Amino acid sequence: MGKAKFALRMLKLEYQKTFFYGLSLVCSSAVIFLFFNYMDNHVIGNEIGTGMGFSNLLSLAIMLIASATACFANGFFLSKKNEEIGIYTMSGAGVGGVSIYLIVQNFAIIIAAIPLGFLIGYLTNPILNQIVYSSLHITGNLWHISTQAIVMSVITLLTQTAALTVVNAGYAYRHDILQLLHFNNTMKAEAPASSIRMPIIVYWVTALIPLYVFFQVPVASNDTMVFLVVSCVGLYGISGLFKRGLPQLFEFLQRHFNMNHKIRLIGFGNLSYSIARTATLIKIIIVAIICMICLCITYHDDPSNSTLIYFSYGVIIFLMTFCIVYRVIVENSSNGPLFESLYKLGFVRKDLKRIMRFETLGLYGIILFIPTLYIGIILFIYIQHGLLSVAIAVNLVLAYLIPIVLVGLITYQNYKKVIFNYIEGGH
Repeated sequence: MGKAKFALRMLKLEYQKTFFYGLSLVCSSAVIFLFFNYMDNHVIGNEIGTGMGFSNLLSLAIMLIASATACFANGFFLSKKNEEIGIYTMSGAGVGGVSIYLIVQNFAIIIAAIPLGFLIGYLTNPILNQIVYSSLHITGNLWHISTQAIVMSVITLLTQTAALTVVNAGYAYRHDILQLLHFNNTMKAEAPASSIRMPIIVYWVTALIPLYVFFQVPVASNDTMVFLVVSCVGLYGISGLFKRGLPQLFEFLQRHFNMNHKIRLIGFGNLSYSIARTATLIKIIIVAIICMICLCITYHDDPSNSTLIYFSYGVIIFLMTFCIVYRVIVENSSNGPLFESLYKLGFVRKDLKRIMRFETLGLYGIILFIPTLYIGIILFIYIQHGLLSVAIAVNLVLAYLIPIVLVGLITYQNYKKVIFNYIEGGH
């Protein structure tokens, strides 16, 4: 069997990994096409005038986030193919053969994903145009498609594809066979090396200080960037908590409170691992959401920019939550051997479900709680000073909470399906 045919066959067998990776590329392509088309809509540009500069800058930022989402997804996709690649290497394939293998698989997904992304962007475009036209009280072609937008989208996606190809081609060079075969066989999170290890209390204090500082900031309609800066300072503490603070807290709870509670004992161990593996994504979503909240507050009285900001806010939430759920689903799929061992030790299906539910609730609870705590206080302060309506604040919070809750439910249902299929012999 030829290398290309074998690569495509294996891609088909790993349909779940392939599906989510392909879906991430579809979303990325749709967003890039949609925002390029917005930037080249002359009807909107003529109405906004000089304000279009900010809109274009925001659009470019959203497209960068979309491209980053595709890169993250590619990384997740590769990380769960280590054993497959390792076995392929042991069968006689050299580094060049492995590179071709990965490139063929990636191109097959990209060729299918990008046209579908363009189609979704084309179908979504009238919705964005209608929202913007209505907010500006203007009329225009809802199905406006810019030739320049198509060209720029193609160039951007080709550049993205080239970057992913280089990454995939070099993957085999960066990992030896033992690394590939044993990468997924550990539940221990890798702690980043650091020359300076701060006391845990420093991270807790740094993460909590912004909550006090928020109430000390002189509030005005143009002071939102102060909240953003303070939030970014708090991010240092949050980062430290993800790396060391929360894992140590969970270990403490395991040792002192859960020795006789088998569900929580195992659940805290799995949760510590899940947080460590998704820490980077959680930090990104915190920064992105707080940035968008600050922009929403700053421009909430400006219809020319607020509409795009609100739409971008929804797009960012969608991209980030999708990226997180993809990461979590991919990571959960590697827990099959652990749950199979627990099952053999006498844990019944009900026990295994409780462990999975505990882990999922803990992870998404953290993803919900930390950003909501920050943005909730900021919004409360602006409401208190009469600079923001309760309705807008509630909508902003719900726009974040509802998707996270939904993807949490999806994750849990997928977790059960994958694990029980594994136990029952589906692996």
